[in-house]
Amino acid sequence: MSIVVCVPWMKMLPQFIESYMDWYAYSKERFALIPYWKFYKALHTVQRGAVELARKREATHILFIEDDQWMFPEDGLDYLLEADKDVIGFPTYFREYPYYSMAMDKKDPSIGFLEGAKNLNPVYPKDKQLVQKVDFLTWGFTLVKTDVFDRLHADPFDFWGKNGATDSNFMEYCELAGIERYIHWAAIINHGPVSQHEIPQYREMYRRASAEMQHGATVPEVNRLAQQEAAMRHESQAGGTNENLTDESPVEGRGGNGEVGVHDGDGVEAPGA
Repeated sequence: MSIVVCVPWMKMLPQFIESYMDWYAYSKERFALIPYWKFYKALHTVQRGAVELARKREATHILFIEDDQWMFPEDGLDYLLEADKDVIGFPTYFREYPYYSMAMDKKDPSIGFLEGAKNLNPVYPKDKQLVQKVDFLTWGFTLVKTDVFDRLHADPFDFWGKNGATDSNFMEYCELAGIERYIHWAAIINHGPVSQHEIPQYREMYRRASAEMQHGATVPEVNRLAQQEAAMRHESQAGGTNENLTDESPVEGRGGNGEVGVHDGDGVEAPGA
């Protein structure tokens, strides 16, 4: 067994380097990792190159990650390999408010990922299942068996993607080929500068700012409030709340009417759509 690790370097966060180096040092020999780094190349070009390298080196898997993701669990590959799925990864979340989960299911199974419809709803843990089948996941820390690409009807990385996102392309082609996708809830990968433990504070910050604007506050006043909330966040202890992405309560965010509240199920578009 060997694993090609695909790292497109385009928008690197400082947290990524520390997290990646710790994880790589722990995992390199155990899993015969083959790093594939490319700097400032188009995402689809890097990912296609990783597939080509995996075939050339006869690697069993390709691990897709991105450089704005971080907090990779040292034993992450143990969990994903044990599950033995064609496509499986750890969940992550959108890097902007309201930080929806990027593991998603279709509302209408007949609508494709590339049609630009608001047809995806975030999914969260259910029935305490660690391994959960989903329609869509992204490249936070996603392990794909190399032979999956031999079963697809076309190369998902031969162009940037109809809607500008290779994950949407890949999910579409997997679905057409009958290849199931899974997430593993043993870990959540941080996406962007806001960690999973800070999400509740940021949601509260936006909620208060929205309330101020509804009561006639000016933009400078709202900015001042947001800065105060950010300062409070930095002063809080890391992990000091039990509310985070994995809560089974409804995801808080903007519903279809644009008001801040509980997500009303109107759906979100596939990334890039």
